[in-house]
Formats: sequence, structure tokens, C-alpha cells
Amino acid sequence: MKSKQIAALLIAILAINLALALDQNLTIKEKAFNCIEESKATMAELEKAKFNIIRVNDSLHKAENLYQAQLVLELQKNNPDFSSVIPHCQEISNIRNQAYKVRDELYSALIFYNETSLKVNMSESDSLLEQINQEIQDERYEQALVLIEELNKEIIELQAQATRLNIFYEATSRGIKQFFMKNWIYIAAIVIILIILYFIYKKRIAKFLIKRKISGLELKKDTLKNLIKKTQYEYFQEGKIAEGIYNIRTKKFAELIRDVERQLPLLQEDLEKITHERVKVK
Repeated sequence: MKSKQIAALLIAILAINLALALDQNLTIKEKAFNCIEESKATMAELEKAKFNIIRVNDSLHKAENLYQAQLVLELQKNNPDFSSVIPHCQEISNIRNQAYKVRDELYSALIFYNETSLKVNMSESDSLLEQINQEIQDERYEQALVLIEELNKEIIELQAQATRLNIFYEATSRGIKQFFMKNWIYIAAIVIILIILYFIYKKRIAKFLIKRKISGLELKKDTLKNLIKKTQYEYFQEGKIAEGIYNIRTKKFAELIRDVERQLPLLQEDLEKITHERVKVK
């Protein structure tokens, strides 16, 4: 059994060494060509995964243009530099890795976000989430990762806040419950006394409220009459207001006075029912 394992290990080591040797034997030109083909496959993969590919496409175009330019230099025997293509391919690879990392990190953050949103106000986190989505749309994955980290910190703080609030509410509710349990006899006695006082003074309170309404309406009526007199004086004596304005004002004031005069008898009647006395409205 051991001999088989050792043989398998030796084969694996030989395969790795062979792959490294083949890679080392590749020319820079071949590596540049291969990296462009890999970048094309990466762009297709990202597009299929519903990522925006404008940034990747720009880098790929730069790599292809550089490669074509080096081919021209090679034909002219002017020392081409195919290594200049490689950094653009590496950039595409980095974008791919960051895109998937952002997606995973955001998915994880949203799980806690949705859970926390049921407990506290998430308005600040909502604004941060909008910024993250915008950065992803613009393919600025580096900045999106920074914002996701901020979002995670914000969610942790909000969860802690929700926990503190729950503890406070529980403590408060327990305190109120214990207070009522200890003092229910006194509370019941106060409620009974208040009910008795209400029935004793019910008539007086009602009379007070009705008289107050009557006084208020009478004051309103006197004020409206004075406004009519003032309007008449400004129109007939001073000529400060136009006839149209005069007619509108006097008509509106008269309507308000009639409304007051309709309410006063009803209140008077209610007062008479309580006191059994007729009070004349001045």
C-alpha cells in the first residue's frame, strides 16, 4: 500500500515539474497570446455571471492592441516587447477576483442587514447600500469592498443598539409590572375615587364646559360685528378698500355670525337641561 502511495506522489511531482518546465519554455510572445485568450474567457465568464464588463473590455482591448503592435515591430525586427501585454491580463484577472469577492461579501452582509432591518431604523445603512450598488455597477470593486466593510460595522453597531433597547424595554416592562403588582390596591383605590368624583362633579364639569363654549362664541360674535363695522368705516368713510373686497368681507363675516347664532341656542338648550334654568344669551 505504501509503495503505491509513494509511486503516486512521485508521479504527481514529475507532472508538476513537467508543467513548470513547459511554462518556462514558453516564449514571452506565447505567454502574451495565451493570457489574451484567457482574458477573453474571463470576460465571457463575467458577462454570463451578470457582471458589467466595460472595464474588463477596455483592458482587453489595450492588451490586444499592444500585442498587435508588438507583432508589427517583430516583422520590422525592431525588438518587440510582448511582456507589456501581461499587466493588462493580470488586471483583468484581479478584476474578476474582486468582482466575485464583492458579490460574496455583499451577500453575507445582506443576510445580517435583512435580519437587523426588522428591529431598528436602517436609513443610514440604506444610503450606504445604495453607494455599494453604484460602485458595483461602475465596476469599482475596490471601493465597493471598503464600503461593504463600513456596512458590516454599521450593522454590528445597529444590532448592539437593538440589543440594548430590548434590554431596556424588558427592564422597564418588568419594573412597571412589579410596581402594579406591589401597589395594585392603592391604584385601584385611586381609580375608584376618581370615578366617584367624576360622577359627583359630572354636572358641574358639563356646565363649566358649555358655559365656556357659549362665552367663546359670544366673544367671536362680538369680534365679527366689530370687523363688519371696521370694514364699513374703511369703505364708506376712508375709502381704503374697493367695493368688491367690501362685499366679500361683509358677506363672509355675516355668514360666520349666522353660524355662531345657530350654535348658541343649541348650547343654551344643553345648559338648560343640566341646570333647569333658562339663561338668556346676551
